[in-house]
Amino acid sequence: MKRFVAALGVVVFVLAGCTSAQPPHGRMPVVVDTDMGQDDMMALLYLLQRPDVRLEAVTVSGTGLAHCATGVAIALSLLDVGGAPGEIPVSCGPETPLPGDYPYPGAFPASWRAATDRAYGIELPESDREPVSLHPTCCAMPCGRRVDPFTC
Repeated sequence: MKRFVAALGVVVFVLAGCTSAQPPHGRMPVVVDTDMGQDDMMALLYLLQRPDVRLEAVTVSGTGLAHCATGVAIALSLLDVGGAPGEIPVSCGPETPLPGDYPYPGAFPASWRAATDRAYGIELPESDREPVSLHPTCCAMPCGRRVDPFTC
């Protein structure tokens, strides 16, 4: 029981530090790394509406639900729909999984990926934004520091 209480105390302490009212500069910088599933589409739109969040970049996993080209196109369209500023970079990671047997156990079925590539039937406007070449690890910065993906 003492271990449980001690563990709970540590979790509460850590979470208290993660949920401070405002970061020193006013808005929490966020980088979204997504497979463009339905949940991620909603999360991206949600984050764009948060006044306490500053979206820094979006990276699409090429091995997730969406294929790179369509996943990036969906992300760019969602930025437009959500009223995001034009300077938010969007890029895609590798389209091949790490070494090993492919399709690996748990790989997304082709029908799921096809549905995602069609944005689940949602008609999104075509975006005038352009994707950038950006590796997802370039966005991994310590919390609270401005991300500058173009110098990575």
